[in-house]
Amino acid sequence: MSANDLVAFVFTNILVPFVAGLFLGFLFYKTGWSLLAPIVFRIGFYYYFDPLAIASPPDLDWWMAIAFEMASYLVLILMVDYAIKEPASRRRKYGLES
Repeated sequence: MSANDLVAFVFTNILVPFVAGLFLGFLFYKTGWSLLAPIVFRIGFYYYFDPLAIASPPDLDWWMAIAFEMASYLVLILMVDYAIKEPASRRRKYGLES
């Protein structure tokens, strides 16, 4: 295995699932500790929003695919943070309310 193959493996098979887990954990927290939203998101992602299989040509470099996927997770985190707000009681409990 060459160094380029190792880097591609780390960025595609380790880093992407790690960031996806962070996003799904954040979504789990923002939806009031409900597993429904992360489960629905992952099912939708696997069967509909697979960017590498649907939207990209087969000769796309691995680093471009990673950059697009990371940007999409950043947009998703910002959308979830904007759309779902914690209850006032939780904000007061953790000192998030000024």
